[in-house]
Amino acid sequence: MSSLFSITKQKVLERVGATTKTVDSDFERKKVAANEVEAQAKAALAAVSVFAKSLGAADHASSSLSNFVAQTYKNDTDYSDFGEVYQAAHKTMTLAYKEVEQQTLYITSRLNDFLRNFDVLREKLKERDRVRVVYDHYVSKVVGLKERKNSRLKHEETQKTTEVEKLTRNNQKFQDADRSFHMAHDDCLREFTRLTQNRAELLDPILIDIMKLEVAYYTTCMGALSSVQKLPPQIEEVHQKRLEAAHNEGYPSNTKYDDEQLNESYCSEDDALTNSSSPQQSKAQMDKTPASAADNHNEDEDDVFELSNPEFAKQVDSAADHDFLA
Repeated sequence: MSSLFSITKQKVLERVGATTKTVDSDFERKKVAANEVEAQAKAALAAVSVFAKSLGAADHASSSLSNFVAQTYKNDTDYSDFGEVYQAAHKTMTLAYKEVEQQTLYITSRLNDFLRNFDVLREKLKERDRVRVVYDHYVSKVVGLKERKNSRLKHEETQKTTEVEKLTRNNQKFQDADRSFHMAHDDCLREFTRLTQNRAELLDPILIDIMKLEVAYYTTCMGALSSVQKLPPQIEEVHQKRLEAAHNEGYPSNTKYDDEQLNESYCSEDDALTNSSSPQQSKAQMDKTPASAADNHNEDEDDVFELSNPEFAKQVDSAADHDFLA
């Protein structure tokens, strides 16, 4: 095998562009595809973790809400067991979340197992690159020795024994390097195929579990909330009955709609009071009534006097005739 000096020399020459480097464009494309699959798997791992954490936050919030509702309706016979029903539903959902939490740990563990395949692939790529440098080193060396041999033959010079032995020795090393390089190369290709084109074989069981997990959780939650679905109309019925009772007893309502109804009732009562005479107004009317009656009595006496006056009656008749003729 080649020395460390020879491998280092080859890398330096490749870096400065002083020698050729074996490049396989199809291999590089497959390498990029494998990197994309790894990135997608890491994103899926993060998403599963976020999913579990978001459900945990939602479960904590819903538990607080259920406790609030239960305390609100506690020891209130009108609302029966509404609070307990609501709280029981959320306890069922909490149990479902706990199951999600456990299953999430199992799923993330399996996704990490899948991602470890890429760690293995990276090691294989490193090995391929190592033997590729050795391979390229002997390619360059053997090519150089063959060119020197051909040059001597062209000029009809006798090839030195040492040069013949050197070419034979390095040609054997080249063959060993070629075999090692292609073994490592083919190993990486098989890994590319397994992790990209055939990744479904590795991911199918994990993805199935993710789907089952979601379905089981949301199915449990929907079943628990079916009992809660019946509560709003029942609570509304009790609420309206209490509003009606409060209205009948003359207590102001807590809702805008019923406040307006009560205000209309109060306004009607106020109008009735306004239209009726106050004590002061009644006294004034009573004080005024004799004077008005006296005035009316005096007017009646004047009418009797005027009609009984013959001169005044004649004037009335004359005015009536004048208006008729006009």
